Amino acid sequence: MHRTLAATAIIVAVLATPSARGAEVTDMPPKLRGDVRIDYFGALEHGDLREGDETFGRRHGNRHEVLYTLEFAPIDGLAVWFRVDTTLTTAVAFTDPHEMLYDPVTETGTYQGSETLPGSEDSYRRRGGGLDGLWIGVGAGPFSESWRISHQTTWRLDVGFRTPNPNNTFWTSSGQHRGAAPGGSALLLRGAWSQENEPVDAYLVGRVLYEGRVTVDVTDDDGTTIASDVTVKPATEIDVTAGMELIAGRDASRGERFAFDLFCGFGYRSYAQIPSGVLLPHVLEHSLGEPVHRSAHVLGTAGLGLVYHLNQYFGARLAGSGTYATPHRLEDVYPVRTGYDTVVVGIQASVEGHLR
Repeated sequence: MHRTLAATAIIVAVLATPSARGAEVTDMPPKLRGDVRIDYFGALEHGDLREGDETFGRRHGNRHEVLYTLEFAPIDGLAVWFRVDTTLTTAVAFTDPHEMLYDPVTETGTYQGSETLPGSEDSYRRRGGGLDGLWIGVGAGPFSESWRISHQTTWRLDVGFRTPNPNNTFWTSSGQHRGAAPGGSALLLRGAWSQENEPVDAYLVGRVLYEGRVTVDVTDDDGTTIASDVTVKPATEIDVTAGMELIAGRDASRGERFAFDLFCGFGYRSYAQIPSGVLLPHVLEHSLGEPVHRSAHVLGTAGLGLVYHLNQYFGARLAGSGTYATPHRLEDVYPVRTGYDTVVVGIQASVEGHLR
């Protein structure tokens, strides 16, 4: 889906064995070992655009990302990781888009009484892609069920920092190709807890992603600058996910493991400050490119995954999910919101190699 170099962590004394136990979310390489991981995330979003009780077209979005992660543990219970986030493509398009009209009563825009805009869906499609940023982070495992002095749960705590990329945002374009990066630097805090209870490994993951502000020159679909030095502030993301891995087969001596991953979660997206005229098909000329607010909203997600470890050196995961997003305004200066039918269908595929 869907984030300057600094990191801190708690260094713990470990009376440990080399392998972690519990769900994948708390896995960590042992001393002087590492992991390499490639993740693919895809998401398709569909929903109405509503003003009052009427529908004024539909909004479609998609995003396809690939993440490359390298992790190394200098000592047991502590890991340093690096990640490169890339967006293959991200796009927003509109079906039956309407013209924004000026309402002298409210002194703002309205779709009420407007006509459908001419042209095909491709005429109102914005697409971008490219490098989102480079992450460096530290993970700490203060407790583990696998240690000789065992604990009731396995923990993993992470903090990460992403470098800015202000020249490759969705608000800027070169011709008809936009970027995809949030633009500013970002701070990630993540905590994961798991417990092994044969034949079920239960887990809980909490995540906070804070996006920094960035100043950009906003361009239209042809690459022409329409506003300079606009401050953009992407939404802060808060997510909590709970799940259970139902073990269908496991051979600890060989590192083999096959499980069904059932999960659900809730998310919160704070308000975001964005340039006007990109997330709506048409806006009034006086607001075009000016900073506006996308409203805060919450998400609900449920999904199913398959986890397979061929041996102690190779693993893979495939998962699908459905997410519901509560209605919210895409630009606070206009009384247009997403519909109650807005859903996101997601898919994740990953492969990982363990240098154990």
